[in-house]
Amino acid sequence: MTGAGDQEKVEDKDPESKAISAAIDRDPEGVDAALKGFVDGADSEELRAERESLHLYFVVLAGRVPAVNQLRALADKHPAQSKIVERLAYALESIGENRQAADELRTRRKELADGQLTTAVLEARLRLALGEPESGLDLARYALEHTTDPNDRAAGLIQEGYALEALKRRIEAFASFEQALVLTPGNSELRFHLAYEYSQDGFDSVALSHYETLTSQGLKGSTANNLAVALRKFGMPILAVERFKRAGDDSAQAHGNLAHLLITDGFVDEALKHIKAGEAIEEMNQRVASAAVRIGAERETEAAKHSDISKVGTQLRDIFVHMDTRTPGETPAGVFTSQNGHNLVIEGVPDGLKGKLDDEWDVEAKSLSPYLEFSLSKGALVKTRASGRGICRDGVLFAYFQDWPSTGMTTPFIGSLTKPNSSEQSTLSLQETRDA
Repeated sequence: MTGAGDQEKVEDKDPESKAISAAIDRDPEGVDAALKGFVDGADSEELRAERESLHLYFVVLAGRVPAVNQLRALADKHPAQSKIVERLAYALESIGENRQAADELRTRRKELADGQLTTAVLEARLRLALGEPESGLDLARYALEHTTDPNDRAAGLIQEGYALEALKRRIEAFASFEQALVLTPGNSELRFHLAYEYSQDGFDSVALSHYETLTSQGLKGSTANNLAVALRKFGMPILAVERFKRAGDDSAQAHGNLAHLLITDGFVDEALKHIKAGEAIEEMNQRVASAAVRIGAERETEAAKHSDISKVGTQLRDIFVHMDTRTPGETPAGVFTSQNGHNLVIEGVPDGLKGKLDDEWDVEAKSLSPYLEFSLSKGALVKTRASGRGICRDGVLFAYFQDWPSTGMTTPFIGSLTKPNSSEQSTLSLQETRDA
């Protein structure tokens, strides 16, 4: 257990941490105070210049933007010190001057005593941010050609991968990223990015492997959520739900996904619990919000669907009421318009009735007393077919068509005769003169 005095001693030994805290708080005076003794305690001009560059960098981060000019002057005075040049670039980047940062690195690299590879990799990242992936790729490969150090190679491979990704050379990018992970297997940020990109390209088994590695390294939240998504893609819903639940304490996205799964199976109350839990973690999470919207929308959709199905059921009952065999049916001829707005044009003799349904489907009907058996088809080379049965009584056609208008549907047709056929004019286009 440490007291206040011990804590002060710990803080005195770590001026950089104090400066970082002050920079985060946007307190440039706090940065000055944290690093003054650190800078003054340097035992050489070179070390003092390097520490002063750290001080000026944090001051810029804290909001004292003009200090970037002092940092540039320091780099001019000590052109061979790579740390000063790097911090100048980082400072410029922090105020949105990416191009200036990249150009400073390129101009000053030839004068550096060391750090050429580090500055090349840093410039590669900046060039990529500027929309210059070809330049970024060249810089990354320059760095890779001039180092065997594992950490330097990993940094170069990562930037090479991002440049290749921007150039849509994704397989090459995967190779660069995988090689970087061989050198730095604990780079969870890169592994997560690579796993996600694999899943985007359909390499779900590779994505699954990386997500499982990340979870074995102790990562939860979004990692567990994405692992659950991958497991579900492979038809493992039980494992997927288990992972979603593990992720739930840290991931609003996981709660949103669980809510969607529950809505799909109709468990709305349970889904609402996950929506509330997700909102508590991240109020504006899109996946959670879409689940909330979906509940209302699907309730409306299901209500409309239920109404339509009930209406169809009622009409089919009415049709079956008339499908008795005690009373003979009539031979339909003319245009019949149904309650649902469909038009059936039919004519001919009882054993050879033909016509059109909604001007799209060819209809043939045969009288199998007292019923009419319908065959429907459409299409030229590949025909879509449907069938039906009906009966005509008192000028009303009571019929149902199966697999119409689409496969799996049974559609009622209760149609009144709206335009009877006559001997002078048929509803269909008939030949007006007899063949010679």
